[in-house]
Amino acid sequence: MTYDTKAIMEGIKHGLVVIVLVYACFQLKGSEGIEHRMVAVNGINMHVAEEGQGPVVLLIHGFPELWYTWRHQIVSLAARGYRAVAPDLRGFGDTKANTSVHNSTCLHIVGDLIALIDTLGVDQVFVVGHDWGAIMAWYLSLFRPDRVKALVNLSVAFQPRNPSRRPIESLQTIYGNDYYIIRFQVLSISFSLLLKQVICCIVVLRTVYLSKTFRNV
Repeated sequence: MTYDTKAIMEGIKHGLVVIVLVYACFQLKGSEGIEHRMVAVNGINMHVAEEGQGPVVLLIHGFPELWYTWRHQIVSLAARGYRAVAPDLRGFGDTKANTSVHNSTCLHIVGDLIALIDTLGVDQVFVVGHDWGAIMAWYLSLFRPDRVKALVNLSVAFQPRNPSRRPIESLQTIYGNDYYIIRFQVLSISFSLLLKQVICCIVVLRTVYLSKTFRNV
């Protein structure tokens, strides 16, 4: 009997990735009072975490993040008279979407957010974005300024459109080959390197979500 070694290694790689993702999801600690629901928007089912009554604050997470990024802000905003709404963006967390490079553009994501705002029954919202979520927040404000009451962005400044700019090359020059976006350009990596990265992820997750030091983080 012969074995397809390459196929076996690929299966192991995918299996390890799944294990890490499942481990991460099970270690997420919910915050008391935050409600969760699924909302049909723009052809997808979007998971939304929310709490509070009052003016809506739309919280847009970055990468690799989920609604959980905003767990403390959701509770704090709700206590101060706001309705805090934090969705899992298209392809993240519990938001189910058959994603590809063709249906995950800024136009699609902004469309998701506008549809979500429509379901909330409000004309305008306060928008807060972080990391890649900040970029989507910029696009949301540019494409539909009529739906944005005010904008707060964290980590990522506005970058005007520049067709001559080559983002991958620019990021590689600034951050080097170990930057995660540069890593994403590689079609495959060695099993030993993948295993090392998986172990690092598990150690970080265990430290953040299980240790006494970070018990209330």
